[in-house]
Amino acid sequence: MRQQYIDILKGFTIIWVLWMHMNMPELIYPSVQMPIFFFLSGTFFRVKSSFREQIKNDSYRLLVPTVCFMAIAAILMTMRGDNLWSWNVIEVLQACRNGSITWFLIALFCLRTLNYPFEKYHPKWWYLALATILYPIGYLWKVKYPDVVVPIIPVVELFMFGIYYVIGYVYGKKVLEFSISNNVQSVTCYLLGAAYLLFVHCVDWESGCLSHIPWLVYGFPYTLMCILLGLVLCRILEKVPLIATLLAYVGKNSIVFYLTHFLIYMYIFKNLDWNPYLVFCIIVALEFPLIYVITTYLPWMVGIKK
Repeated sequence: MRQQYIDILKGFTIIWVLWMHMNMPELIYPSVQMPIFFFLSGTFFRVKSSFREQIKNDSYRLLVPTVCFMAIAAILMTMRGDNLWSWNVIEVLQACRNGSITWFLIALFCLRTLNYPFEKYHPKWWYLALATILYPIGYLWKVKYPDVVVPIIPVVELFMFGIYYVIGYVYGKKVLEFSISNNVQSVTCYLLGAAYLLFVHCVDWESGCLSHIPWLVYGFPYTLMCILLGLVLCRILEKVPLIATLLAYVGKNSIVFYLTHFLIYMYIFKNLDWNPYLVFCIIVALEFPLIYVITTYLPWMVGIKK
């Protein structure tokens, strides 16, 4: 059965992604946003068919929206006057991917494709071991060699965020069960998690005595605590009917919000000299009718089967 608080968390997080893309003030590090979606995606991964059927379904759900919104981004960038077109097809596709932020869908397709054989033929722990090895490689790649990019396939992001998908796949159900408990052990964990978040924000990691510690060390437990506390927070928000209904609606259709908010901001509002908070509110408000129109009349564009 679909849990409303999961949709609330997805809705809250995807609106937070818009906030981050608009470079609004940060209270929590935005690097935890996409790990939340990867974690939830891994948590609810299930083998329901053959590998061929999974590829077919995932291609419709993830790759069709990728192609559609890369094409829309190409049109919008051309209208904006970007020098997009060349004989180098790979460069064009890469520019379209960057201009549509469809990297998440491509990464999720790769993780789910790799997930199938581990689910069918190998212990889950092998997948976790692989993700654990790739995590620091991806981080160091991002920091040391940011200009070395694999075209189309978001390899660095796969390495950096894949571990959260696999943690969700291996431990996700237990984390969800733990997040709804109110015993002494769980409440103590929540308080310690909140204290750790506060600690990370209070410490001067760039120039202080701990500046030699990289983000991958202290950022990993930080992100895990954000996921857990986000689940707890959304269980509380579930008791506020209006907020819960609105966030859950966005969460159920988070793929629409994800694919459209970036285009609306980047190609319509970004260059307008408007108050950013006003722009943020306008875009969030626009998403509600946009979600309805797309899911009702163009569901295939976002990989939804009617």
